[in-house]
Amino acid sequence: MNGDLMRRGVHLLDEHPRTRKEKRELSRRLATQRAETAAAQAEAQAEAARAAARIEAGHFVAEVGMRHIGMAADTEERLLRRHPYQRQAARLEAVVDALSALAADEITLLALHSRRASGR
Repeated sequence: MNGDLMRRGVHLLDEHPRTRKEKRELSRRLATQRAETAAAQAEAQAEAARAAARIEAGHFVAEVGMRHIGMAADTEERLLRRHPYQRQAARLEAVVDALSALAADEITLLALHSRRASGR
């Protein structure tokens, strides 16, 4: 019956139910649709909240990473200005490389922690 009405361009709600059975069926369908709509809306809101948490965690990890990279570059620049000799510069470069590796490890740990916290 509903398919025939839809093909003719008439929605089920546009026709008044004639019998109690039709009224109950219409009421049941409306209740089902309301429940499905509410569930879909709740799921969409939950997904939006999860996405916002992932974005926030990613932003934090990127911010920390940029801070560490900047600190390593500043340290390297300052040390090379103070110690311009080639042998000292090579040793200082090794120290800065170690600091950069440590910063990269910390960024990786932060990323893993944020993924675990967001449930991924």
